[in-house]
Amino acid sequence: MQNSRSWTAELILASGSPRRKEIFARLFGADGFVVADNPFDESAVSATGSHEDYVARVSEEKCRAFLREHPGLDGFVVTADTLVVCGRARLGKPVDAADAAKMLRTLSGRRHRVLTAVSMALIRSGRIRTEVESTDVWFARLDERLIDWYISTGEPLDKAGAYGIQELGAVLVSRIRGCYQNVVGLPIRRMMDMMEHFEQDPGSHFMISNHLPWKQEKTMGGPDGRPEEKDQGHPQDPTPV
Repeated sequence: MQNSRSWTAELILASGSPRRKEIFARLFGADGFVVADNPFDESAVSATGSHEDYVARVSEEKCRAFLREHPGLDGFVVTADTLVVCGRARLGKPVDAADAAKMLRTLSGRRHRVLTAVSMALIRSGRIRTEVESTDVWFARLDERLIDWYISTGEPLDKAGAYGIQELGAVLVSRIRGCYQNVVGLPIRRMMDMMEHFEQDPGSHFMISNHLPWKQEKTMGGPDGRPEEKDQGHPQDPTPV
């Protein structure tokens, strides 16, 4: 984690998830954001209410915890939380291999939902916005040998629902309906929409538009702002005989 004194008008990802860090690097460039540690005890969040309400509260409390730790800092912070729901069961990260095997047996041959809540805030003003994306995922029927093999790779142990769709866990999935990146751990389109419509804090030096890739491209055009016509290489008129 970088020294907070250097976080002047920075885009900050307050998450320890390597998947979210990879997504941010693809979107904003390796030097376009800062990754910050954000220790937060999720067990402190009440498990009451709907699944959507719960995952939203966890993500928002992560965001609030970061704001409390860095009062007065100028920048823009993003937090997130992912939850796998199968029936009435909420599946977070497995505590060990046995717990991972139990989760995979629960998901075998069934549909489940992946919920990811994204929270963001302009740190100076402390205004937080949170939204939740939902994706349906269907698992193939998993036999014990497949489950044992997948657990032996070590991949399930740090992932909600005990699988990673973007890695070897793809062999477990028969189909999905909805946002694929949401299952990876961060719904990109939803997050970018949130950023684009987040009201700019007049007291902050952080400019959201400077971090939206499609707004960084220079528009090529003539003096009137319209695209310049290019020579298409048409042959010259034939010389009269």
